Amino acid sequence: MTNCAEWAQDEHITATNAMRAWLDPNVIKVVEE
Repeated sequence: MTNCAEWAQDEHITATNAMRAWLDPNVIKVVEE
């Protein structure tokens, strides 16, 4: 049970970091333009 919760949490963090990595350059582009 704990391992499952930790895995889900890790996956959520990974997805969040991936989304930030994808959004950050786009946000910077919008700000620069």
